[in-house]
Amino acid sequence: MKTRKMISAFVLLAALSSCGGNSSDKMFGDIPGIYEEKMVKLVKNMQEVDASSSQSEALEMLADFAKEMEELEKEMAPLAEKMKGRTVDYTVEEGLPYQIVSDIQIEEMKLPDVTVIGSRDSEIRLKVKFDAVVTGVSEGSYINLYYLLSGDKGNVGYGTFRSGQKAAVGDTLHLEETIYAPDVPAEYQESCRSLTFVSEQAFDSERKVIREKQKELSDARKKELGLDQ
Repeated sequence: MKTRKMISAFVLLAALSSCGGNSSDKMFGDIPGIYEEKMVKLVKNMQEVDASSSQSEALEMLADFAKEMEELEKEMAPLAEKMKGRTVDYTVEEGLPYQIVSDIQIEEMKLPDVTVIGSRDSEIRLKVKFDAVVTGVSEGSYINLYYLLSGDKGNVGYGTFRSGQKAAVGDTLHLEETIYAPDVPAEYQESCRSLTFVSEQAFDSERKVIREKQKELSDARKKELGLDQ
């Protein structure tokens, strides 16, 4: 049934953008697998529904799924709360026009909102704060901090922090930023261990590789679940 397949694809997208947790050595913890397991289970259940089932039955199943996700979010909320005050490991490539001079501290973890797939609210987010000192930049320039999400499986995500203000050498930037979970399956999300700050050139090069990896992983999951037709 076309409607069932469309809903299955919707759920898969949610599964690939869910993440979270409270493990001390993982940036996003262990929750990604819990979210993904529930979403993949729904996809498989919908594929088992008889082809003669009505559209309303498929939509009813999706409504039940939404209720399950609400309950799951309530269960995961205490774990997300425990993330507050923890720090994110990082490394800084040599030659960048800034140095980070404080811990990157987590102020809040946001669990994914699966009702708004396609927006950034459907991803796990870490709201963080830290300080950086400008060490080499043209007077009155803006500072962009390019980073990769790194860990056991290599670089699996990327992002940019923007200072939002012009800076000069010696200025201290007090940054409050958001780290978004990478758009990869749970095992890769759970592999994230640190941020690697790199130059714009290295960022652009590695971003291309990461995007190819993300597409490959997404296509493989779709094929596994029979959503590639």
